Amino acid sequence: MNFLVLAFQNYQKEGFGEQAFHGHTTLHPLALLGIVVLCGMILTVRRSKATYPFVLAACFLPEAQRVVIVGADFSMLRLLLLAGMLRVFTKDEVKDFRWRKLDTLVTTWSLVGMAAYVALWADFGKLIFRVGQLYDILGMYLFFRIVVRNWADVEAFARFSVKVLPLLVVLFYLEKRTGQNPFHFLGAQQWAVIREGRVRCQGPYPHAILAGCYFASLLPMVGARYFRKGGRIEVMVGTGMVLALVYLCASSTPVVGVMAAGIGVVGWKLRRSMRLVRWSTVGILVALHMAMKAPVWHLISRISFSQGSTSYHRFLLIDNSIRYFSDWALLGVKDTGYWGHAQGDLTNQFVREGARGGFLTLILFVWVLAEAFSLAGRLWRRVERNRAKRAVAWGLGVAVFVNGMMFLSISITHSQQNMMIFLFPIAALGSLAPPDRGSRRRKRRSAVRTSTSSQALAHPASVPAA
Repeated sequence: MNFLVLAFQNYQKEGFGEQAFHGHTTLHPLALLGIVVLCGMILTVRRSKATYPFVLAACFLPEAQRVVIVGADFSMLRLLLLAGMLRVFTKDEVKDFRWRKLDTLVTTWSLVGMAAYVALWADFGKLIFRVGQLYDILGMYLFFRIVVRNWADVEAFARFSVKVLPLLVVLFYLEKRTGQNPFHFLGAQQWAVIREGRVRCQGPYPHAILAGCYFASLLPMVGARYFRKGGRIEVMVGTGMVLALVYLCASSTPVVGVMAAGIGVVGWKLRRSMRLVRWSTVGILVALHMAMKAPVWHLISRISFSQGSTSYHRFLLIDNSIRYFSDWALLGVKDTGYWGHAQGDLTNQFVREGARGGFLTLILFVWVLAEAFSLAGRLWRRVERNRAKRAVAWGLGVAVFVNGMMFLSISITHSQQNMMIFLFPIAALGSLAPPDRGSRRRKRRSAVRTSTSSQALAHPASVPAA
């Protein structure tokens, strides 16, 4: 009880500014009640519903709500993840987990990025910061890998996500009408940002752009249920609510995500020619680069679907990261402010991976995305005759593609909510996709050895003497 009183007093004292919460226990009684209920839920529900508390926490508990233990910040999602780890070990769910190449890549990407960052800064506080990020990435990824085991688990996540959207639409609409964020009493920014006359709703998310990107990331998984019984109505309603939320966020990047999802749907018709599509795209970009006066990545500056867009800033980030490649290639760079005006704001996940972890970290991050795409391709081919399953397989691949496109304009490193919605489809592909080729070969060799041993025991005379 004393802890609750102290947390509430600190909450009242610190105010609503986001920066006021870092390094301080800031816990509203409702947030405390909510996380207790969600932790209890994750420990008791059956495995197929173990992802539901993460959806609820990501959609209704701002990251400003946190508990600080020995200098380490634990947001509500981090506390929930701790309960999730306790669940998988106490219920012995980890026994069915099988390690694969994608797991190695995600782990290596996370560890290499942390090692480079810590080596560059050589500061204990930075070590704690990167350990927290490692906990977020590996913790959520491995939790989803363990509890998501079949097609029904993926569809349950998408179906439950749709169920919480109506309430979010209402709350975001109230923010647009009043200009005041309904989540401000939980530490979210109190007053909505207005740019060029448009209210940019953000709800419980750190920024309106990240809010819209969260919902755009959901779109492919929502649409993947189209061929299930009653799925068409669910998909139409869910898609309508996602589009409404993206509209209320009034940002260009989520619109790009929605367009990427549309490209992914059209891409199904070309699924057997994807290699040709990929290389043709590369060829077109190279040709444009040779023909244009500006570099081909200057096209990003022309993408704007909302007034006041900062697309030119995104172009400069890519352009300067190439120009100053030697500065960050080894371990990253402490500050990118010298690249130019506002270049310290790394609103590009690819640039951030390189600038904060070096070229190797960037390569590993891209490799994780490429491996996820590869698994999606192998998965839909395996279930091609089942249109409901192949839609889910393709939808997971499109979800990775949508995130990859939005990463050109956002960084999700400091948003655990967006990190969660990025890691879920990757982890689901790791759970559903066929075994790695190397694993299949090892299994075949093991089967051959077992068969030979059985024959030797049954017919010892037929085995030549050593």
